[in-house]
Amino acid sequence: MPKLLIFLVFCGLGGIPFQSMSQLIDSKRDSMLVAGLLAKAEVHFNVSQIDSALYLTRQAISYSRQHQYISGEAWGLVKLNEILIYQNKLADASSHLTTLKKLALSKNDSLLLSIAYLQTAQVNLYSDLLDSAIYSLLNKK
Repeated sequence: MPKLLIFLVFCGLGGIPFQSMSQLIDSKRDSMLVAGLLAKAEVHFNVSQIDSALYLTRQAISYSRQHQYISGEAWGLVKLNEILIYQNKLADASSHLTTLKKLALSKNDSLLLSIAYLQTAQVNLYSDLLDSAIYSLLNKK
């Protein structure tokens, strides 16, 4: 009992505020849920169940937006673009790239930003815009 009391006093006096602990738990739950949805989407994508992969990916993006989980939304957009590029729906994939770049910049995530530029180059390349594909890789703006 005294250990519990010490813990409660410690938390209540600013050591670890209860609110930030609940936010940490919510953040981990969001991360695990979105990662699970995207992992399932990857499995479906690998066995050519594209509709299921799209559904799960859109669920991950929707959940991330509702819970303001920026990283989850960004990784969901990466997966969505991968699927759309595979389906040769280049206009749809292109429409998500600006959002992906903004999210990557807001998180200061160089990996996400690099993937966004790579997908931009893929869309341009597959659209037979070779100069734009090269430009998008060399001039990252």
